[in-house]
Amino acid sequence: MARYVTTQPTSWSPDTAYSWMADLRHLAVWDPSITSVDQVEGDGPAVGAEYDVTLKAAGGERTMRYRIEEMDQAARTLLARSDTPVLTSYDRISVAEDGGRTQVTYDADLVLKGPLKLGDPVLKATFGKMGDKAADGLRSELAKDAPPAG
Repeated sequence: MARYVTTQPTSWSPDTAYSWMADLRHLAVWDPSITSVDQVEGDGPAVGAEYDVTLKAAGGERTMRYRIEEMDQAARTLLARSDTPVLTSYDRISVAEDGGRTQVTYDADLVLKGPLKLGDPVLKATFGKMGDKAADGLRSELAKDAPPAG
């Protein structure tokens, strides 16, 4: 299993940060490994909403279908999951207020399936580099002025 966790501060209100992060269409804004995100089920973030996330991968681009499995607006948490024949991806978002500052956490797990689990060490190294670039992008976006409400 490969895991990457980043927590980034922002001056945005917790509700604004959560609403923006929960809309998975914004993944392509801050994660340079993602080339596009299209919502294919639902209208905005909600349990059951599905997104086609296209990312750069070895040999070209791959599209993974993510589904929001859990979403708790009061707790400002979300779990999105993607299952492919090769792996399962679990992406968790949480937003909290800490000492008057909003903290946004993105926690991603990639779990290889079957005999492919032998490739975990390579996946961990690659995923770590991708995660560092995504964390930089997230930090940069969250340092900007908050998006307009709505």
